[in-house]
Amino acid sequence: WEHLLLEIKRCLNLSMSGIAFVGADVGGFGGDTSSELFIRWLEMEIFFPLFRNHSALNTRHQEPWAFDKKTEEMIKDTIRKRYELFPYLYTQFWKASTIGIPIIKPLFFVDETDRRAYYTEDEFLMGDLLIAPIYTPNTLSRSVYLPTGEWIDLRSDAVYKGRTVIEAKAPLGEIPVYIRLNSILPKTEPMNYIFEKERMPLILDIYVMDKASGEVYEDDGISYAYKNGEYNLFDIQVERRENVFNVRFFKKHAGFASRYDKLLLRFHLALGRCRINFNGNVYETIAKNGIAKIEIPI
Repeated sequence: WEHLLLEIKRCLNLSMSGIAFVGADVGGFGGDTSSELFIRWLEMEIFFPLFRNHSALNTRHQEPWAFDKKTEEMIKDTIRKRYELFPYLYTQFWKASTIGIPIIKPLFFVDETDRRAYYTEDEFLMGDLLIAPIYTPNTLSRSVYLPTGEWIDLRSDAVYKGRTVIEAKAPLGEIPVYIRLNSILPKTEPMNYIFEKERMPLILDIYVMDKASGEVYEDDGISYAYKNGEYNLFDIQVERRENVFNVRFFKKHAGFASRYDKLLLRFHLALGRCRINFNGNVYETIAKNGIAKIEIPI
């Protein structure tokens, strides 16, 4: 169990030292993992750049089916969440390789004047996401420090003020994850592995009260063809005025036959009837459970 916390510190130190592609052996390398420990490893590691299940010889098997059926389903669901986040994670890799921003980073990247962020070592950032892993046994909640700004719980859309400590529930199979207000989270449908589907939707979860911007990078994922311009770079700009959302979505660079076949926009923190101006086209929709949705072919 103690290695969960150690790996957060180790990988953040490596990231800050210029080694972006970091991670640990899911489940722990030495000794026999339990189902609870393995699930907590997975919950944390799906947000790390390197993600692999690995252990020493003569330790217990750690495949999803090596545990009981309930554990197997939790493991599968957690792995699918990583592939659901693939457009966002892959874009963080692109940023790290081009402008040097670490894929995972300490909290003080949010605000270098936030003194407490420098001493918070059991949380980390991946892009605009804040991840607060569970790293002790028999634990169903934990204290989470939220740095400067406003933060939204991805599970409930509850909004919290920054520079505060909150108590977050975390039953087995869940991990507290927050996103900064005025952020865009690119996703796709949950998958078992990234090339499972030839075509897939690009989903934009938009958490905006004022303005937000974002990018999505895409290439073939297997070759160096991107060096010859065979890649796409999508730019997203969103401006909100009450229940009116103005969206600009375009390709900064178009050099690759996109695997995204449609665009699904989900506007969180929305209420009532909403008007969405997408690249000059107007759509009307009604928010349900705080989310307004529109779907557009790409």
